[in-house]
Amino acid sequence: MEQILQAVDISLNSGASQDLRRQALEFLQQVKGSHDSWQICLGLFVETPTATEIARVFALDVVSAAVLRRYREGKDFTSLEMVKDTLLNYIRNSYGPGSTTFDNAAIQNKLTQTMTYLFLAMYGTSWVTFFDEMLQLTSGSVDGATGKQHRDNLPGVVFYLRIVASIHDEVADVLVSRSQEEAQRNGILKDQIRERDVGKLVTSWHEILTEWKDKNDDIVEMCLKVIGRWASWISISLVLTRDFVNFLWSLLTYSGKVKDASLDAMAEIVVKKMSPTDKIELIEFMNLVGMIGALLAQDPALQSKTLAFNVDLAERVARLVNNVGSELVRGIDMRNPNEQIFFRVTNLIQQLMPSFFFCFSNEYDEVSTSVFPFTAEFLSFYRQYRKEANSLPPEFSVLLTQLLNAIIAKMQYDETTNWGDENELTDEAEFVDVRKKLKNLQDMVGAIDLQLLVETLFNLVNNALNKLGQGGAGSIGWRELDLALYEMHVFGDLAFQNGNLFIKTENGASPNGDAAARLVAMVIKLMNSEVASYPHPSIQLQFMELVVRYVNVFDVHKELIPRALENFVVGCHSTHVRVRTRAWYLFQRFVKTVRTQIGDVAETVIVAISDLLEIKAELPEDNEDDMSSDDGKKHDATFDSQLYLFETVGSLSSSNSIPQERQVALARDVMNPLFTNIEECLAPAQNGDAKATLQIHHAIMALGTLARGFSEWAPGTKTTAPPPSGLVSEEFNKVAEAVLVSLETLSNAVVIREAARFAFSRMVGVLGPRILPLLPRWIHGLLVKSSSKEEIQLFLRLLEQVVHGFKSEIFEILNSLLTPLLEGVFTAMAQPAEGTDDEIQLNELRREFLNFFLVIINNDLGKVLVSEQNLPMFEQIVQAIEHFAKENKDPQTQKMAFGLMNKMSSSEQITFPGIADLIQRFSETCWAVPTSPSFNAKDAQAKLVLGEIGGVQKVIYMKAGDDFVSFLRNIYFPSVGAPTPLVEKYLNALQSMNEKDFKKFFKDFASGKFSG
Repeated sequence: MEQILQAVDISLNSGASQDLRRQALEFLQQVKGSHDSWQICLGLFVETPTATEIARVFALDVVSAAVLRRYREGKDFTSLEMVKDTLLNYIRNSYGPGSTTFDNAAIQNKLTQTMTYLFLAMYGTSWVTFFDEMLQLTSGSVDGATGKQHRDNLPGVVFYLRIVASIHDEVADVLVSRSQEEAQRNGILKDQIRERDVGKLVTSWHEILTEWKDKNDDIVEMCLKVIGRWASWISISLVLTRDFVNFLWSLLTYSGKVKDASLDAMAEIVVKKMSPTDKIELIEFMNLVGMIGALLAQDPALQSKTLAFNVDLAERVARLVNNVGSELVRGIDMRNPNEQIFFRVTNLIQQLMPSFFFCFSNEYDEVSTSVFPFTAEFLSFYRQYRKEANSLPPEFSVLLTQLLNAIIAKMQYDETTNWGDENELTDEAEFVDVRKKLKNLQDMVGAIDLQLLVETLFNLVNNALNKLGQGGAGSIGWRELDLALYEMHVFGDLAFQNGNLFIKTENGASPNGDAAARLVAMVIKLMNSEVASYPHPSIQLQFMELVVRYVNVFDVHKELIPRALENFVVGCHSTHVRVRTRAWYLFQRFVKTVRTQIGDVAETVIVAISDLLEIKAELPEDNEDDMSSDDGKKHDATFDSQLYLFETVGSLSSSNSIPQERQVALARDVMNPLFTNIEECLAPAQNGDAKATLQIHHAIMALGTLARGFSEWAPGTKTTAPPPSGLVSEEFNKVAEAVLVSLETLSNAVVIREAARFAFSRMVGVLGPRILPLLPRWIHGLLVKSSSKEEIQLFLRLLEQVVHGFKSEIFEILNSLLTPLLEGVFTAMAQPAEGTDDEIQLNELRREFLNFFLVIINNDLGKVLVSEQNLPMFEQIVQAIEHFAKENKDPQTQKMAFGLMNKMSSSEQITFPGIADLIQRFSETCWAVPTSPSFNAKDAQAKLVLGEIGGVQKVIYMKAGDDFVSFLRNIYFPSVGAPTPLVEKYLNALQSMNEKDFKKFFKDFASGKFSG
């Protein structure tokens, strides 16, 4: 015992050496794991004078674990009796009548847990008086007239309520996941409690409430929580007497925790599982609907917009309303309706609605969201009722309209909202989340009565725009206008239900349905209004979002485009950073879609936004002047958004309405300042100036983005966009040169390589074949010693796009650069992985390596692999493919490797003197994998690998014919000792089956490892 006490003290002593504390902790762990230490710990816990609190908690923890272990093992009940007797004697002395002090909360919690475990282990068999002995703790005196015990012993009452609460949590809490065996044991225990003791328990709770009602709010709260929990699995008739219901309602005249606990108990009681008829009778018996209404009408703490309003109390009332409403709705079975039940339920629901609307429309989201579940269930019932009855009762129709109006009103920002304030972003995010939930409820209304929703939203938007048009910005608040624009955004979901917004007609196009027609009318009205100039950032942003969302309207109503462009230019210059940066993105989206219809105003728009194209690099705050590291990738958000402007300028500059010579001039006006940036910053960047390096990075990114805007054409893809003109391509050749000079000068800087790779991918479309002669320089600059595996993988992917796009022109270039390219790739793949992330990147690089060759072969460029220039490298390629094919730990790469073998074996372009030996090697690799001890043929991914191997075998046979059959029969299979019948079975399948059937056969054959 002394050792335990010392070990506990040392473990908590910050002044003790680390080694000594480690030894103490190890000793305590040994004590916990010992089967006999519980006896010492039991004595330590109850000894007098008492040990330290932490030592007693530790001791009791050991005892508790021992009790639980014996309960689960179902043995050694003698030791349980000893624990029971010792602790029960301790509890009587500490918590029984006459006790003056009792343990603190930590020890009470652990003691409660231990006694609960004893209950689990012994109540069903040997300790049937458990509750009687707990109840004895609660009584300190007897009523002289009646002889009934008073529940007036405070320590005992507290401990007793702790025990019964803990027992519920252990045997009846539905939120706790339990094994089937535990669930069965708990079911038996609950049945035994119901049979033996539940009556006296309920009586004791009533007595405790009566005793402590005006004396101790904490006791009343604890007792009501117990009743609420236990009510879910005991007979409700025992709990809900008329006196008890009246008692509960009387508690609502109190304040604080007693009132809260009473409402919580009612909310728990009403969700108890029972038949629909019984549930309705319960709600009626408790008069819940009427009493909730009275409480909301009379309680000063529930009067909205008053200083006395209590949000927490209102939230509790809302939860009760929600539970009552949900239980009523669930009582109606539309598949087998009962007319009497239907009438009673709908009558109660109508009576509940004023209370519901009070909660739903409350300004505090905590209150309103508490009734959202009932709202959804009510609307689901509505929809099902209409589906079954094909109509709605008049009173329901009125309710639906009221509910829709309440939903819409709740979607409006609170009047205290300071939109866009950095300090209120969390509040705004929470509001947006509530709005989404309300939108889902609104959609449910639309599912019941679509026309009602269409009419309501259309009128809402129209009225707001009319109000603005008639009285100007001062006539309508931003919150009201924001709500109208939000609902206009939502209206699109209704308008697009039939598919496209417009349908083709003889006269051009017309709206596709009533909702679409209304939406088009709203968009036209929006564009002719002053919404875009409304003096609030939220409205300005909503306007631009709507223009982009409904850009299809501008395809038909082209007359609206100049006004939209003008408004976007203003939005792009907004003084509000959130509006401004978002406008840059939205402007790009809009221009990209309508670029062919912009016409003569394109150049005017470019000039209007040219002042926004100045780039100013800003170093991250945590930057340490090292732009060669990954930290250099932390670009500022403003620049990332600014890139959209460069793409927009590219789209506008390449408009069909602008002559090619003028397009080039416009491009040059944007390029030249960027070229100057690069030229001025190169020398400082070479000397380690991080800001200069970042400025070059930004300039390269901007140039690449400008190129993307200029041309949507991409080689090797099906696109309606024409390839760029020769004049434009030649101008962008200067961009490529500037980027390459920067890359060659600063190739050790990660951010420069990243920007160059970005620009390369964007310039392929605008340069076309002109980019091919530059490939060796790109490779030399991007694949340096410091290049990461991820960088090399990404560049290989870019090269694959170039190979695919220019397959008819790239052979000579690819032939000259393949060997130096692969030397860099092999160097990277040879580096051992350092950590999990690096290993993932290595595997991805390997897969991209294999895919690169698949792209080459698939684009009829296989000859380049065995050309005179690259043949010396070919053996290393083959060895890598064979190595990856044998990597059983990476089946994804393995499958790709065999897929590449398949392509190489069947390709007519890969021919050289050693091709027969190569195919033989591939065949041997095919057998090396499934016969490997580490290969699990039953694994799902491994089976895919086997299928790919079978494909390789079939392709080799189709190419080599009988020579391959002879090799397998006379050389390979005898060398591995394969039985002749099995060999002949395999060879027969190889020669007679098609590829699909043979793949399936091979999976089964190889899984047998040559046996059978």
